[in-house]
Amino acid sequence: MMEMLNSLVLLLAAAIAAGLLYRGAERVAEQQRGHLLVLSLASGFIALSGLAELLLDSTGQDSQTLKRLLTNLADYAALPLIGSALLALARGWQWSQAAWGRWLLVLFALFELFRRAELGNDYSAALVLVVAACWLLGSLLLGAARQPLLLLGALLAAATLVLLSPHSPLAATGLPQLYGLGLAVALLLLASQLPATLQASTGKAS
Repeated sequence: MMEMLNSLVLLLAAAIAAGLLYRGAERVAEQQRGHLLVLSLASGFIALSGLAELLLDSTGQDSQTLKRLLTNLADYAALPLIGSALLALARGWQWSQAAWGRWLLVLFALFELFRRAELGNDYSAALVLVVAACWLLGSLLLGAARQPLLLLGALLAAATLVLLSPHSPLAATGLPQLYGLGLAVALLLLASQLPATLQASTGKAS
């Protein structure tokens, strides 16, 4: 029951975050729009993984395969996209839609490469730490220190990934049910605060 509730919370939070970021992309500067759309897409991927946990049972082989596919999409594509988009946004790196598409393909290829090399656990552990660092660093460079809720979301995301993710080598035992909740709140804080922060920084710059 608790797992279903966590999945529902993550589904709703990620879907709301995807919508907020998509709408926010219409209000920011053109050079920042693509980054927010990538963040919106990544949130949508996470929402799909929550939906899979709710609707797909674990008895049929097809259901198991689809559930695993969507979970991997969240863990190995969506989260790295969020980390890289925040860092790129903070550093002012301009990537085209084609470049983001190629990066997504690279993430898929890396996952498969390390899985076939039987280094999947090591790759998962390293990836979750890198994503946590990029999320926190990107948010700080974007001015999170002056935006308490954006900073809170970044700190919560980093703590959730490092301490609660099932892939983290530093994960606390006995608290996996809090991972989805922590990620859900972090996504909502990011989506609700980032567009306004970008608008404010663009206004100051102009």
